[in-house]
Amino acid sequence: MAPGALTRLLRVASTPRMARPFAAKSRASRRPQDPELPTGDENDFAGSEVAAPTESIDKPLAEVLKELGKRVPDSLVKTRVEDNGFTMKYIPWHIVNKILNIHAPAWSGEVRNIVYSSDGKSVSVVYRVTLHGIDAELQVEK
Repeated sequence: MAPGALTRLLRVASTPRMARPFAAKSRASRRPQDPELPTGDENDFAGSEVAAPTESIDKPLAEVLKELGKRVPDSLVKTRVEDNGFTMKYIPWHIVNKILNIHAPAWSGEVRNIVYSSDGKSVSVVYRVTLHGIDAELQVEK
């Protein structure tokens, strides 16, 4: 088991504390799709041709953590530069969702807290991810 593997994944994948300003309204876009998950490399996650399993909890938690501890391809890591010049690396949530569906199909998550800044320019969300194994359960909140 790789201790801290999930924590590292969630640290990279968790949404930034300072979200985009409210002025940046969401809109439907026709931008190109994000790259597909690569296949073939033993250190990378399985490709998108692998359907998310629908079976229930069937693996020990150590095995789930081992799979989630694998290297995430650089092509899936995005970089964001804040107004103050701070550079932040992250993995988009929809990619993390795919990875969890493939390697921990019985995972669950919930929003634990939402905090709006007093100036109305940002929002912080605390999210709890729970991984289920046949022998244990692990919760991480960021």
